[in-house]
Amino acid sequence: MRDDNRKPEMNIMKRKVAKNGKKKIYRVPVLLLCIMNLVLGGSFWKQPEMTLDSEQHIVYQYVSLEKLLIRITSNPESAERTYLNQYFAVIGRIRVKSEDNKQMTLGVPGAYISDALQCNVSDTGLSDEIEGLKTGDIVKVYGKVTKGFLDGKWTFSVNQIEKTDETEISQTAYQTSGGPVLDREEMANRSLNGGKVTFYVPESWTNVERNLVEEGLGSMEGYQYCLNEIGQQSVQPESFFICYFDNDSHLLKSSDRDSTELIERAVVKNILKEDPGAADLKKTSYYGADYHYYQAAYKTVFGQNYRAEFVFRPDDTKGFVVYLYIYREKSHLDEIMTVMRLLEL
Repeated sequence: MRDDNRKPEMNIMKRKVAKNGKKKIYRVPVLLLCIMNLVLGGSFWKQPEMTLDSEQHIVYQYVSLEKLLIRITSNPESAERTYLNQYFAVIGRIRVKSEDNKQMTLGVPGAYISDALQCNVSDTGLSDEIEGLKTGDIVKVYGKVTKGFLDGKWTFSVNQIEKTDETEISQTAYQTSGGPVLDREEMANRSLNGGKVTFYVPESWTNVERNLVEEGLGSMEGYQYCLNEIGQQSVQPESFFICYFDNDSHLLKSSDRDSTELIERAVVKNILKEDPGAADLKKTSYYGADYHYYQAAYKTVFGQNYRAEFVFRPDDTKGFVVYLYIYREKSHLDEIMTVMRLLEL
């Protein structure tokens, strides 16, 4: 009878004998941490909130208000699949405001289209901002597309609003609240797992990029981005790893491929040399990605404390996308959340 509590065996944790008779050690790509003179410590956090939580750091996709309204009117079923309960940024001209400043309708700037989008706000601070606006103003609003359960009316739940001079926006651009606008068409793309996984990074990241396998930093394919080196911004390490763990390549027994959490724990333990226990958090993001989170703390040989956060995105039973964030100062968090949002699996 199979023991379901046993840990899967991975060849990255085993010694292999090479053809020349010498023993070869396979490790996941944390050798770079040793190069940075970092010694992992043993204290694990048990916090309810994760740094890379997709729900706490929403990435808004830019969309044309005209396109949104036309799709809602002409093909509501398609609109539901594409827009409903998703987060977007749109630009519109204020047509009407309610007296309590909790509702307003947005029309398409410079276009003769009668349809308008009803926007609702629940935050008092946003109501105060709307009070300072007037009809005819062009605004950019960030929020969630919703639909009434009883009346079926399409609305936009506003999380942020700002006056703007823009009238057009790129349909391939994304932005977190207060973060930089990143256009997927202007970002560099990389692939993993034989091209089955594609992700996009800002061009500035390519200058601090390291290919883990090509540079002999580990056996799990992936990249490290030394973000603190961008423009020599900081001497404090801030690194983001994007890797792919292939079950067929790294598991010695194919029967272990269904043991999702046990494999994740084994990978973390292989890196930290300590069993992390159960995942601190599991959730499905608003864009459909399943994430499993593990957190740890470590310190340098000089006693400086840093943080490590692992995020696993299962690829059915084929493997995992593995994110590892090492940091003290979260200087590039907005960019990281966009990179995670745009990964194609």
